[in-house]
Amino acid sequence: IDHAAATATLLAFVTGHGATRAVLAPTLAPRAGRHLAQAAVALDADRRLGLARLIVEGRLRSQRNLLRKLLRERDPPPAAAVRAIADLNRLIGHGGDGRVAAAARVDVAMGYEGAAAAAYWPAIAALCHPDFAFDTRTRRPAPDPANIALNFLGWLLHRDVAAAVMQAGLHPGFGALHSVSDRHDACVYDLMEEFRGHFIEGLLVYVSNRRMLRADMFTADGDGWRMGRGGGPALVRAYETRAAALVASRTAGRRVTYRQRMIEQAQALARHCEGGPAYVPHETPF
Repeated sequence: IDHAAATATLLAFVTGHGATRAVLAPTLAPRAGRHLAQAAVALDADRRLGLARLIVEGRLRSQRNLLRKLLRERDPPPAAAVRAIADLNRLIGHGGDGRVAAAARVDVAMGYEGAAAAAYWPAIAALCHPDFAFDTRTRRPAPDPANIALNFLGWLLHRDVAAAVMQAGLHPGFGALHSVSDRHDACVYDLMEEFRGHFIEGLLVYVSNRRMLRADMFTADGDGWRMGRGGGPALVRAYETRAAALVASRTAGRRVTYRQRMIEQAQALARHCEGGPAYVPHETPF
């Protein structure tokens, strides 16, 4: 702990289920101007809407790319996945003529994200191992092993993206797609959108089909389920392997780790808020 404090290293304290209890962070850098720039975007209806559209479209593009990538290994492809790609195509459109790009309000953009999710989650369920089939995406309470694993991976991603947001000097509470709130980190959730497909849904499909995560790692607990000791370490190992993998970076002009990409994207979001180049979400490669 002393070493982490001395080296300005973010240190998260977590429960046995992966949820963050507290974070030891370095003293805030003098970034009041950056925070004000974020607040200005959140308070300006047109600027907020423009950024929200970009975030939603980035999420949908990554969903589509992930499904296309996963279908390369499936013959014949699950019908639910084929339908989901068709629905995503209609929402994204071509050359900026999709429904998301034309959304007149932030809540409309979020509605399109919800419409995409209605097709996307059945596709993910169809691509997982049968032991991890699920009917709906339900966060609390998680009704089955698949939703427990998705929640766990979501906590891991939240922790990494929160660290990137803080390193970039952004205020974690000022969001565009997600409303400013004292109950959640809106900026963190905004930035998570473009990485969810690769680190949450795609990773569940991967670990379940390769039997790295198995049904015997979960037990029934009353009306729900509980992840046993083997499940958490299996998910952490898979997540850490993926976070350390290399991916092409337009910013650096070379391949960088996914954690570095998160930092790059947080910095790009900060520059967007400060009047710099328009934000370009990261897309899951396929």
